[in-house]
Amino acid sequence: MSSNRMKFFQQELMTAGAAGSIALIGVISLSPPAWADRITNMIREANTLADNGYMSSAINTYRSAAKLDREKKLGQQNPSLYYNLGLLMAQEGKKAEARDAFRQALAIKPNHFKALYNLALILDDLGEKDKAREAFAKTLGMASGNAPMAQEILQTMDERNLTRK
Repeated sequence: MSSNRMKFFQQELMTAGAAGSIALIGVISLSPPAWADRITNMIREANTLADNGYMSSAINTYRSAAKLDREKKLGQQNPSLYYNLGLLMAQEGKKAEARDAFRQALAIKPNHFKALYNLALILDDLGEKDKAREAFAKTLGMASGNAPMAQEILQTMDERNLTRK
């Protein structure tokens, strides 16, 4: 991991060579496979936009994909979509929105380590120290058996003055 504790884990759904732009025209009624394809295409488009530095457009495209994704049952939603949205929000300084996106990723996949770690960072940034400690403690539990990762978490907590109340 980087020595700069403010850095976030990298995006999970980056796609190489996305095939051109996708027109995002209104929401239409789609069958489940077409619905999933539309969300996947929107994610690819958002990743391409982010790769090219169009963060605002990438965020808006992720938000549109998330709106469609939320219409599915919780267990069928895509946690990486919300995780990546959280990363972009955090990078743009929209910390409360990043917090909410990371929480949604965790609602879908409670053991999403990267979402939990980044949630802990954001909670600390927002001044929610007790919640940040709790989230970091959970990441430590998930990192059991991985001494270097556990040490990295403890070091981050220490640097952020989260090891003691």
